[in-house]
Amino acid sequence: MNAEIWVEELLAAGPGALALDSLTVESDGNAAPFNAPASVFDSQAHCLHGVLHANGYGHLNGGPLDGRRVVGLWDSLCRLLGAREVSVEDVSNKEGMLLRLLHTAAFGRTWYGKWGYQFGRAPYNIQAAHYKAAVQAVRDAPLVDLLMDFQAVDPQ
Repeated sequence: MNAEIWVEELLAAGPGALALDSLTVESDGNAAPFNAPASVFDSQAHCLHGVLHANGYGHLNGGPLDGRRVVGLWDSLCRLLGAREVSVEDVSNKEGMLLRLLHTAAFGRTWYGKWGYQFGRAPYNIQAAHYKAAVQAVRDAPLVDLLMDFQAVDPQ
């Protein structure tokens, strides 16, 4: 089955639709042993990289699918498998503009807050208090200053 079609069917069915007995892993018999080096993490040929450790902690790195589809799938899998904590590398951007702070300032939560996830830690040792202060600074910035910044931008 095509991976994108499977993802669409799973997301349309909603949480809890995937039963543990329907989760299968197919192998062609030529697969490397489970403890072989994981070169799969360098591949760009699949939808997402997800690791769920036996201790209940998981990590996700999405591929070409948009964030909503990837997190929806990952959330369903983590619920099914009973994950305790999940980390996501948030590199959300649009046309080269980072959206993490902007989305949080506009909506009061991260874009993945829709699924109940929240800020845990950020790269470069940013503490939660500093992140909240940055969000508040963006929220408090006068809109007039932003409009003045865009006046010099030529429409394309």
